[in-house]
Amino acid sequence: MAHNILGFVARRELLSRHQSLAYGAVVAPLALGLALLVKAGWSFDPPDTPGSGLLGIGARIGSEEAVVLVATAYFGGQGEQGAAVWSPDRQLAFGVSKGAINAGLAHLGVGTESGVDAFDRVGLGWYRRNSDWVAYAKKGKADWETAAGPAAAEAFSAFRDQGPAT
Repeated sequence: MAHNILGFVARRELLSRHQSLAYGAVVAPLALGLALLVKAGWSFDPPDTPGSGLLGIGARIGSEEAVVLVATAYFGGQGEQGAAVWSPDRQLAFGVSKGAINAGLAHLGVGTESGVDAFDRVGLGWYRRNSDWVAYAKKGKADWETAAGPAAAEAFSAFRDQGPAT
């Protein structure tokens, strides 16, 4: 099964404040008070445009507090993952490597607990495509997707009950 996501992970309030940087992007609640800023159809910037697109968004959000750009491209257990971290004092790039996303999430204070890695602790495995994350952000736990389970329903309920971020 494929797992292809591309988006930003940070505190929900931070991403809600910067959602307008990407027309059509939504904020999908994750566990541990984090969220995923995601848009269907996002792709990486061409290398010659470091100040625009996703790289520009990351730099802008990261000027306020830490944000992690996460990317997965897996099919049938084979593939790659990558991450980059921006924070007010520096940009840290982890590039494409096994464990890059967990290393990035560590900068948000997420670590391994009881044998569960950071990727799974925040819920990045709940959905496998950006379009499913967008549907979840708009409607809650998707009826067609059972993998997210009760943790996604709980995160979405807490997200909805908090109202608009300030």
